[in-house]
Amino acid sequence: MPVEARVRVHHRGCLSEKTHDGSTITQIGAPGHSSIFLVTGEAPEELDELLRDLEARLSGFSLLCRSPLVAMARGGCPPSGVEECIASYGCSILFPALFSDAREFYRVLAPTRDRLKQLLERLQEFGGANLEALTDVGAEALQVQVDLGEVAGQLTKKQLAALSTAVEAGYYDSPRRTSTERLAVSFRLSRTTFEEHLRKAESKVLRSVMTIIGSHPILAQVARAGGGRFPARPG
Repeated sequence: MPVEARVRVHHRGCLSEKTHDGSTITQIGAPGHSSIFLVTGEAPEELDELLRDLEARLSGFSLLCRSPLVAMARGGCPPSGVEECIASYGCSILFPALFSDAREFYRVLAPTRDRLKQLLERLQEFGGANLEALTDVGAEALQVQVDLGEVAGQLTKKQLAALSTAVEAGYYDSPRRTSTERLAVSFRLSRTTFEEHLRKAESKVLRSVMTIIGSHPILAQVARAGGGRFPARPG
């Protein structure tokens, strides 16, 4: 059975050792091949230092926004880091992850207790790792994060408009409450042209979602075992 664990890692030489008192780095998520970090400092000079260290450690670093004590940045994590190690053991990080007081704190979803044990043994090599909490997780509790901005960003304006209008009008309801002929009229397009926009939008969204599911090892494992059907959440 999958398990969820809270793990504290002492990563020697890592940026987390720069954090203390009121300074923190929060890894909000990891869309694609980069991550988003929220960085806080007790003084502007301290924040400057944290950002310089972050820039030196991340690939493709960019500063998204900045105030005197808080900043948001994007960049790729090193391939030899804790995140890559966790993924290599078939486990997933449930973001956000917190870097604070010279430690890194992760919520990890592991396929089994044995796999989690193997991961913890491997994480010792980074400088030390402690298991702080452990709970069994049923299939009905599994969740994945979908970056809606990234999905929507793949669509053209016409494709996004066609898809959102079709959803709102009940085209995907069962039974359907409208047809592509009616929707095409509202766009002043032929049925075939409207359907082309809709099919392209559906293809892009479905490919994005299936890529996310396929990259989530535990979710994929449960899907294969259950034929793609998940138990309903308890009411």
